Amino acid sequence: MMITESKDMLVKKVNGRPAFEIYNKYLNIKSDDQFFLNVLGYSFLVNRQGEYQSRVPISVNNEGAIQFIADIREGETFRIGYADPVTMIHNAHDVHQKMRCFQPQAICLFSCGSRHTLLNDDIDLETEPFQKIAPTFGFYTYGEYSGTMMNLKSLNSTLVIAGFREGGKSHNGCYDKKSNTIEKNEEDDSLILYRDSRAVARLIHFIEVITEEYEELNRQLRLISITDNLTGLFNRGKLDKVIQKEIARALDRDICFSIVIADIDNFKSINDVYGHLAGDAVLVEIGRLFLSVFERESDVIGRWGGEEYLVVLPETSIQKAYRKTEELRNKIEKHIFNGNLRVTCSFGISTYKRGDTVNDLIWRADKALYDAKGSGKNKVIQE
Repeated sequence: MMITESKDMLVKKVNGRPAFEIYNKYLNIKSDDQFFLNVLGYSFLVNRQGEYQSRVPISVNNEGAIQFIADIREGETFRIGYADPVTMIHNAHDVHQKMRCFQPQAICLFSCGSRHTLLNDDIDLETEPFQKIAPTFGFYTYGEYSGTMMNLKSLNSTLVIAGFREGGKSHNGCYDKKSNTIEKNEEDDSLILYRDSRAVARLIHFIEVITEEYEELNRQLRLISITDNLTGLFNRGKLDKVIQKEIARALDRDICFSIVIADIDNFKSINDVYGHLAGDAVLVEIGRLFLSVFERESDVIGRWGGEEYLVVLPETSIQKAYRKTEELRNKIEKHIFNGNLRVTCSFGISTYKRGDTVNDLIWRADKALYDAKGSGKNKVIQE
């Protein structure tokens, strides 16, 4: 996602929407006095020059803006991170091993307070083993500051461990991994998972929301693939498939169906005199008139190309198709378009005959349309 409005450590908008909506929608986190505790494990992972830096939220205001404890810049992209206590403890065990190999005489722990709040009573699983290696001291703060004054980084949620030792390299080294390994408590994982059940519930909610979004996106993509982007009617590819389907139904059930091809009369002059925007408006409005006449759920209306339309009328005889088409022709003729324009259409109709292919059916409707155009326009001709 992208931060589209921010000031210092206050993020106001994400993807043009109030920042808080991200947490409410994806993680079901409320804007209440428990916001900080509930949101703690879900920081923004801001992408800075290919490196992710954690940003921990602390509060939300009445306008849905989120206050953080480190800077976030407008225009930056980010992901929502999930603090996994099990992974945190596993990583801590690896660091315990490395520190033991170093054989320090003292250890300093420099930890972000968010880790303490997140792990709660389990924080000892992360920090206590260091005390078995060497005297340990340290403190909790907002995280690590690293770099130079020209390129200073504030890294929330981090834990820095510094080991101190006088003298040169240890002679013992860390060759005997077995003797230097700190035993791992077998109950660590189950204990943390039990205490982290609320986080699991939030992740389940997140998965459900993301799944719904993907399903909706796929639905929209399927719709886009069969829809004319100007009129919102079906496109030619979809109409071809519908006709093929109706031919199969007609063969199987021994029923008829009809198609109607329409063309706007003198459409080029509309574009030439009034401009292409006016022409587009006419195309859209005529599409709406088609929908108002061919209103059965089974009727399929689409833009065939340019200023042409095609209608598929399942289980419809040529006589009934003619009556409905004449109704539409009359309605278009009387309609006043934007700019006080008057427009007419010509129509050709054909009905399925056993043995017809898609091309046969369209060719006869096209011929009827051509006859309507040639005999004065603003007419309905059936095959």
